[in-house]
Amino acid sequence: MRLSGKSGNKRFYKKLLTIFLTISVIPSLFIGIFSGTLVDTVIRRRLINESAKATDIAMDSIDSLIGAYAAALDIFCANKMLADFFTKNDAELLPQLYEKMYKTLAALGGSGDIHLIDFDSAYITSLKGTPSVYNLKTESNWGPFRAANESNAAAVYPTLFVNSDGTKMASSVISAVRQNGSIAGYAAFDIPLERLKDQLINTYDRQPMNFTLMTDNYYFLFNDADLNSRSQFISWPHRALTNRKGYFIESADGKELLYTFRPSSAYKLIIIGGLNINLIIGNISAGLYILAASVLIAVFICICISLIVSKRINTPLQEIVDAMRIVESGDFNKRAKVFDNDEFGYVAKQFNTMCRELSELFKKDHEKQELLRRSEIKNLQAQIHPHFFYNTLDSIKWLAKLNGQDEIYVMTANLSLLLRNGIRMSNEFSTVRENLENLNAYTAIQKIRFADKFSIRIDVEQALFDYTIPALILQPLVENAMVHGLEQKPGKGLLSLRGFRKENSVVFEVEDDGIGISKTELKKLHASLASEGTEEHIGLINVHKRIRLYYGQSYGIKIASTEGKGTLVTLTLPYAPERL
Repeated sequence: MRLSGKSGNKRFYKKLLTIFLTISVIPSLFIGIFSGTLVDTVIRRRLINESAKATDIAMDSIDSLIGAYAAALDIFCANKMLADFFTKNDAELLPQLYEKMYKTLAALGGSGDIHLIDFDSAYITSLKGTPSVYNLKTESNWGPFRAANESNAAAVYPTLFVNSDGTKMASSVISAVRQNGSIAGYAAFDIPLERLKDQLINTYDRQPMNFTLMTDNYYFLFNDADLNSRSQFISWPHRALTNRKGYFIESADGKELLYTFRPSSAYKLIIIGGLNINLIIGNISAGLYILAASVLIAVFICICISLIVSKRINTPLQEIVDAMRIVESGDFNKRAKVFDNDEFGYVAKQFNTMCRELSELFKKDHEKQELLRRSEIKNLQAQIHPHFFYNTLDSIKWLAKLNGQDEIYVMTANLSLLLRNGIRMSNEFSTVRENLENLNAYTAIQKIRFADKFSIRIDVEQALFDYTIPALILQPLVENAMVHGLEQKPGKGLLSLRGFRKENSVVFEVEDDGIGISKTELKKLHASLASEGTEEHIGLINVHKRIRLYYGQSYGIKIASTEGKGTLVTLTLPYAPERL
């Protein structure tokens, strides 16, 4: 199996980094965003609740104040002396009424004013002065008088007016004094504007709010919340929402404003509290910014830790992968660096041990193959010499018996030359020239043996004389042609040896016009060459095996023969210029 390269391990690194980022950064971001959103939501909800409570307190305080004035007025009007004063016009009762009026006003805090208006004469008795709003001649069917006429108890009429001493009044609490079912006069208490505003002081402890107090027809008594208004009436676009308790958040001029409102349960009044959310959130935003900065720092730390941890895990793995890739290319000397005694360190150690054992195994196998190759070549070379020497000695033996000494001399001289060449050519390789010299000595002996039964023609390119080829490689081919081809032929035969270069090969051809080889025998011989083992034609087989051991399976011997016509043996070797 081949490794896919660095990209595969990079994918692992990216996956590992993605996992770390997923389990660290994303939760941090989620917690940060969720916390920020939750804090903002909680703060807003808290602001709404606190503002609503402050608005409730403000409305209850104003209702309580107005209720106190109304209750005091009801008690004041229940005194029979007041009815007698209006019906009998008894001036002697006036001092007592003044005393009663001062006591009642003192009980209400001493602010405001009390007015007694006679129905018939429209005469007004006041503690501090009579404002125009109580002019019975002009206002009898409007304003406070109309409210009093329609009520059997103290009526509250919210309206702004200025008292004779310059005090701003915000409401008139007025009651019709009836005698025998008819109105005898009116008693009215004025509520100062500041007194109403003072009721809101307790609300400021909860929230820094501003309030607007208006009637149910949007006539405002004060507008500290700075709502849109026109001619003493509130024109705020969302004023219709105030007919029931609630809130509204409005954005204007870069500010976020919270309005909480509540109508009075007893009087036709509505209070609206305004709060600038930015003032509150702005103070809390610093904390949110700190939280956001903390989250970002945490995210940055998580990213850095993820990168460091991922690289720490990936680096030893990358080292092992790189070492595997080098070993895969054939270099078994590569060793993976061991970073730590963890699982990756154990894998690296085992990998190094495997590479060391493989290297030693391949080295030993190579040495064995080399020794086997050399031993086999030596054995093949050794087999050639006895085979030839046996035939030569046999010839000498018979010639010594049958012929004269001259022939023995020639054979002995050539045999001596062969022995010298054999010693000189004891190396694995020799030149073509040396092989041809040895071959000439051999054929000279064979000519004597076979009594000129054949002639030899040698045609080798001059350029190949100094070319190096395996030693004693041509002689077995010539010997095979003589013994198996020409010896049994009737008459004289011809043996040809040709040597030439053909493209990237060196070719030697040994051809005879002897008896040839039958198809059956030729098939067996081809099979022997393929299996590289036979008891016959040992010279050819040895040469074939030597060539293949030296140069590989593409080279060696090929045999072509026609029975009765002759045989052609072709020896092919690779051409290498450095062998010249």
